[in-house]
Amino acid sequence: MQRLILTVPDRLDPQVLGATLEGGAAAAVVFEGRSASPALIEVAQNAGAAALATCALGEGASPWPLKGDADGAHLVGDFAARVAGLGRRPEGLTVGAAAQSRHEAMTLGEAGSDYVWFGSTATLSEAAAEMACWWQALFEVPAVLAGPADDPALALMIATRVEFIAVNVFESEADPVRRVAAINALLREGAVTS
Repeated sequence: MQRLILTVPDRLDPQVLGATLEGGAAAAVVFEGRSASPALIEVAQNAGAAALATCALGEGASPWPLKGDADGAHLVGDFAARVAGLGRRPEGLTVGAAAQSRHEAMTLGEAGSDYVWFGSTATLSEAAAEMACWWQALFEVPAVLAGPADDPALALMIATRVEFIAVNVFESEADPVRRVAAINALLREGAVTS
């Protein structure tokens, strides 16, 4: 069954995140910044979700050491820095990385990424969806397809059957609690009909 990943503003009210995660399961919470509050991290972890800090890396930058009590990091930014960050990852952390091309995806997978992330939660890219499907068909490392939390985008993401879909339910007019519950219902329905 496909699983949900939430991207979360690092200044979100912890009570809002807690209520949202009660509305439906999330495999991971990816905080948009590198330094989410300890309260947000604790809420995610208490709900059984991995709490990942986004590390936007410049050329030659390293994500380590990771600040705070996050379970790991989501690496974006300079490609060489993402690859180097994976190569020097501390033991026990979950570390995934975003890929912009097939070449990047293969390099990041070989470097030890725990998942390869395709696309952005702002828009659903056809190219990203195609790469996620290609990746899932050929490699064991899980694919994450990111896109908006609206119904048309969700329908397309669920139809791909990639292991994880990533959305941001906190930047729309919809109630995040209801939206996450609805998305989890769609994921269960997709699993039953597949």
